[in-house]
Amino acid sequence: MQAGIDIDTALSALSSQAIKRGSFAIVLQEKVRQGQSLASGFSLLFFPDIIVRILRLGEWTGDLANALKKAAHYLETKRLRRERLWRILAYPLVLTILCFAVTQLLASIVLPEFYHMYQSLGVSLSKLTEFLFYLGRVIAWGLPRALIALIVLCIVLVVLYRRNGANMSYFPFSHGPLRKWLTLLEAKQSMEVLSFLLQSGLDLLTSLTYMAEMDSAGLAREWGLVVYDVSLGMSFSEVLKNRTTLPQLVIDTLEMAEKTGDLPGSTHRLSSYYTRTVDQKMERFFRTLEPLSTAILGVIIGFATLLFMLPMMNLIRQLS
Repeated sequence: MQAGIDIDTALSALSSQAIKRGSFAIVLQEKVRQGQSLASGFSLLFFPDIIVRILRLGEWTGDLANALKKAAHYLETKRLRRERLWRILAYPLVLTILCFAVTQLLASIVLPEFYHMYQSLGVSLSKLTEFLFYLGRVIAWGLPRALIALIVLCIVLVVLYRRNGANMSYFPFSHGPLRKWLTLLEAKQSMEVLSFLLQSGLDLLTSLTYMAEMDSAGLAREWGLVVYDVSLGMSFSEVLKNRTTLPQLVIDTLEMAEKTGDLPGSTHRLSSYYTRTVDQKMERFFRTLEPLSTAILGVIIGFATLLFMLPMMNLIRQLS
């Protein structure tokens, strides 16, 4: 499309490519020829909601080629992050599963055998050994149930996220320590969308109306109130201060932009700033995650070793 080819011709070219891409292109071409939008076709193919929203922005502004480029960049960035996260977590995750399995084996099979050995030999139990035997029974009973509950919780969170999209207020942690992180994400997504719309030549009120319609950053209700207040002639930055939870930096920057008349440029700079900030925090998270997972793995291994060795050493000491 950046080369000036129309949508129908481009999809026809894609349909002759690899099987998977070709089948996607055929479905999209049928929807476009039926008079539907390209974004609606992508939504039927179960692409992420954010991709559909980006393409809808491109259709609204008439800059579909640039929107497709942004969507491709988003998918590539997401893929690279997913691969990096998997590389960091794969080895510790496998070892952690093995450690949990060994701990469960020790708690459910080995420790009961030691307990019966203590009883058959008539050896008295120390307080520490008695506590370890009790702890082993608790682990043997509770560890499988805890893992099942954790898996169910993860499934529920994934279902809630897919159902509610970008609106994270449904999650309990959205009001805790991660609220600052969610605010950064809201600012990044909001400024990306607003910058795209304003730089496409749309006026502020139309851009805000589109943001409310597409539920930008999960703030549809807030953007609807902003549209209403701005339509009454109120200052955009003042309305944001009262109607949204965006950071103060966004409000101060947009207030200066209203005075200078450079609202599109300011939103673009804010979008770039928050994109860099989110990427830096993700990079810091990945750097912290690897040693943290190794430390947790060491604690699990040490605990499993302690659970097995102490009763055995106590038995040998008393028999000697």
